[in-house]
Amino acid sequence: MSINLKALSAKLGLSPTTVSRALSGYSDVSPATRERVQQVARELGYQPNRAARQVALGRADAVGIVYPPASEFLGNPSFRETLEGLAHVLEQSECDLLLAAAPRQNELRVYDRMVRGRRVDALIVAHTLREDPRIAYLQEAGFPFVAYGRTEHPDGFPWLDFDN
Repeated sequence: MSINLKALSAKLGLSPTTVSRALSGYSDVSPATRERVQQVARELGYQPNRAARQVALGRADAVGIVYPPASEFLGNPSFRETLEGLAHVLEQSECDLLLAAAPRQNELRVYDRMVRGRRVDALIVAHTLREDPRIAYLQEAGFPFVAYGRTEHPDGFPWLDFDN
């Protein structure tokens, strides 16, 4: 059975704010209190409420990648290996990889919903075009992304590509 922050705080005789700050490693909590909170949290199997944490930090803990469902890349073994590698690395940071399906003609609308809805913290722009409207949109929105492929002008944003 999991224990929530309120119950953990009651068990420790501390305010929920102090317990939260101790678990987050804030320096305004004494090292002795921080250690005691962390030890009891481990003993009781405390796991932070991910949704509450995401709201408090303003993060989604997810990176998105948008693909057309009819894409020939979805069945490509190297694409699956790339997804597996991304998921593995992101998992180490307790971050999810979200794969969104969008028909090519609606792709920008999906990007817009993901950005404006803060559904993800960053996007991977897959199979870039020489002049890519997705990259222009993300740059204008000031939204973090990495391009998976090169464009005509690859300056000013991170990108990766494979040299077969």
